[in-house]
Amino acid sequence: MGERKAPSTAHRLAHGDIWLTTEDSLMALIELGSDSPLDCCRLVACLDRTTPPAEFKGLMRDLGWVGFSLITLEHWAKACDVTSDRWVFLGMEIQG
Repeated sequence: MGERKAPSTAHRLAHGDIWLTTEDSLMALIELGSDSPLDCCRLVACLDRTTPPAEFKGLMRDLGWVGFSLITLEHWAKACDVTSDRWVFLGMEIQG
C-alpha cells in the first residue's frame, strides 16, 4: 500500500511518527477525560482565529458534529462574556 498522506496542520495531532486524524484525536481525548482518574466533565477546544478560513470552517463543522458548541470563558474567569481576540473556544460535556 502507498504511504498515507498526513492531514493538514489544523487537522492533525502528531504522536511520534503516527499522524492521527481529527476524529482519532478527539476520541482519544474524550476517552482519556471520561475513563481515567482525570474524571473530566468538560472538554474545551481552542481554535486559532488566524487559521485559514476554509480550514477554520471545516474544523468548526467537524467539531459541531461531534457535539462541541461555542462557549466563552465565563465559567473559569468569573466574569461575563469573556472572549478572546486570538482564540475561538468550543466546549463539550463528557460523561465520567
